[in-house]
Amino acid sequence: MLPSTSSDPIRLSKKVVISIDFGTSRSGYCYSFKTDSKKTRVKNNEWKDAPKGVRYPKTLTHLLYKKDNLKKPVAWGYSPLELISQEMEDASDDEIEQTSQYFHFKNFKMGLFNNPSKMCSDTTNTVQKNVGELVVDYLRLLYMEEIKPSIEKILRCPLETSQITWCLTVPAIWKDEHKAAMRIAAYEAGLISTKEPSLDDFKIVLEPEGAAAYCMEFQAMKGSALREGQSFLVCDLGGGTVDLTCHSYTKGKLKEICDGDGGDCGSTYLDERFLHYLEECFGVEFVNALKRKYAQTYLEVMKNWEKLKVSTKTIDADVQLEMPNTFPAIVEEEGVVCPKYRNNRRHNYLIITKEALQKIYGPSMSQTAELVSSQLEKVKNNTGKTVDFIFIVGGFGSSEVIQNRLKSLFSSASTQVVVPTEPAEAVVDGAALLGLDDSLICTRRMRLTYGVKVNMKGSKEEIFDTFVSFGQEVEVDQGIERVYKAQRVNQQAMKLVFYATKLKSLKVVDETKCRKIGQIIVDMKDTTGGLNRVVVVKMYFGRSETKVEALEKTSGKVYSATIKYDGEIFVSEDSSVPEEEHAESMNHIIFANDISGSMSCSDATPSKDFLRRSHNNRVGALYEACYEFIAQRESSQDICSCILHHHDSILIYEKQPISTSLVKDYMMKYNAGGGNNFKNVFLRVGEVLAHNDHSNYKPIVLFMTDGVWHDDGGPQVLEGLMQKYPDLVVHVICLGNEINKELMQRFATIGRGTFSVSGINLGELKSTYLSLLPLLE
Repeated sequence: MLPSTSSDPIRLSKKVVISIDFGTSRSGYCYSFKTDSKKTRVKNNEWKDAPKGVRYPKTLTHLLYKKDNLKKPVAWGYSPLELISQEMEDASDDEIEQTSQYFHFKNFKMGLFNNPSKMCSDTTNTVQKNVGELVVDYLRLLYMEEIKPSIEKILRCPLETSQITWCLTVPAIWKDEHKAAMRIAAYEAGLISTKEPSLDDFKIVLEPEGAAAYCMEFQAMKGSALREGQSFLVCDLGGGTVDLTCHSYTKGKLKEICDGDGGDCGSTYLDERFLHYLEECFGVEFVNALKRKYAQTYLEVMKNWEKLKVSTKTIDADVQLEMPNTFPAIVEEEGVVCPKYRNNRRHNYLIITKEALQKIYGPSMSQTAELVSSQLEKVKNNTGKTVDFIFIVGGFGSSEVIQNRLKSLFSSASTQVVVPTEPAEAVVDGAALLGLDDSLICTRRMRLTYGVKVNMKGSKEEIFDTFVSFGQEVEVDQGIERVYKAQRVNQQAMKLVFYATKLKSLKVVDETKCRKIGQIIVDMKDTTGGLNRVVVVKMYFGRSETKVEALEKTSGKVYSATIKYDGEIFVSEDSSVPEEEHAESMNHIIFANDISGSMSCSDATPSKDFLRRSHNNRVGALYEACYEFIAQRESSQDICSCILHHHDSILIYEKQPISTSLVKDYMMKYNAGGGNNFKNVFLRVGEVLAHNDHSNYKPIVLFMTDGVWHDDGGPQVLEGLMQKYPDLVVHVICLGNEINKELMQRFATIGRGTFSVSGINLGELKSTYLSLLPLLE
């Protein structure tokens, strides 16, 4: 339903708006009292567990659990690092190897977005915990131990959840199902009292939209208020994602000019590339030992890197990374030599060369620049001109390195690149501002095309009746209406099935090009009107979650539901008619399995005897994982193909019914050997698809590798395939960490699939494959 008016008792009972910017690396909050006519927003810059002298609007998104109790966290925010550091100080000087009593988790937010298994490993890769549980634990502690006490101190009375309007921020690139996961997490954490809160209780705010509201006010406060018709791009640079939106200023409101964009190229990806540099300097085995045997020292190294990452002003000169006092003894114990490491009475540091810095920062800066350039092109296509301002916000936006790069590329006589005074607080401050007045954003652009399946009389085709199209501008809470008539005199019910697609238009329902997102079943037992009975369907767009209403005119009964993705589908709660059996999807699964020389290593082995006898190595473990995956789909109507790749790509099985015989009779004829050539893999995939006489099957590639490899042109080939076959999906599975993660992530991003890293053992590899099964439904 639409939000209640300001005179409603519910709205009048609200005392405070609280926004939470739940980030990948850091999180913060902001609040404003409803009675404050000046709309003052209060942020916390002084966290009680912050290191001395640190003033920042966010604390760390870290959790700490004792090893004997993974159910209840013992610390959050800055405290986990402090407790781990204390362990180091308390340890005996005679004991080089470090044994911690804790499991430490960080960077778990993005697990909701790009991790099909929804499991997150601790920082030493020792244990895994469900991502949803981690999010709930963190939100609960943030609320109960920080937000609630702080506001109650001001109010001088208890704060009830019914008195709060919550605004929880999410990246613009998140889909509705990811937003729904955050809403459910808020419920589980005790922020809201129901899974189906009203807009007065709970709002999802897109991070760059919050930043847009902040930037609009920021310009006004510095005496350069936006003028009528001026437009701007917000580049929100966070820990996990970079998000972009473009708005124009019209009559004191913001209108979205084109659909937003973004990518997972935030500052945490610099951390991954820094670890690669450590591996280059000290060796992979040493870095693995550092995580496993000397966990406290490893965390100190990463803490020092975090400081250096934020303070680095240029990547055109070498820098020195201070190493922990315990580091020299570990280097000596492990017997490694690194020419770039300096250790004497005065120095204990690692030289990070300018070439290494450019490799660490370069990919994220390049991807960000590409996203901004693409967004500006969209603006020009839609409006005929460029934007007046580009605002750089977010924690990563504080980096002078990225600021200078974007200014050098996009600053011009017509476009001013602006960095607000406190870029890290833009999202959380603006989210609270939107909580006070969400009418500031008056129109949005649709990110999907929505429609209903319609059966036309006398036609066998199922028509896709479009409500709104991709890229269409819609007003907030705009209701779009369609009227559907009964098709039979004695029709007892009408089933309304809703679909969404990324395509701008679709004439007929084709489940290879769109997906079912929900249904409402309308009771029509009163058949008095015969064929004249009608159902009026209205879809409300422009907010964070799309709502649907169906009015049965004869009875006057309204059926309503929210497309909320608790599962794949919503169903109206007051529906009493049984759901029709869901038609099974059909897939063309293309296995692309690495059988290069490194797959002959015996650090991962199969458990099944028929594989152990001939393939007692990584290849055997891979074949067993495929065997278990196939066994789960054998009763389906799927077909499959198989490409085995090393320096060449061999097509061993093509468009046959999916069967475990693929492993026993075909894969097992091949063992490991040779190098890698990923370009050839996707060329061979293209050949398979080119003479595809099974167009009603959705093509899904499971691309697996364990190898380090440079960009040999594979991504460019895949980009061409995605343009030619828009339904193609590529899931990337990596065995172990000795891989080019940046390249693998790029394959997954281009292929609109998932990116998974499995430990080098049979159990994790099987789990990784099986975690993909729900994505095939």
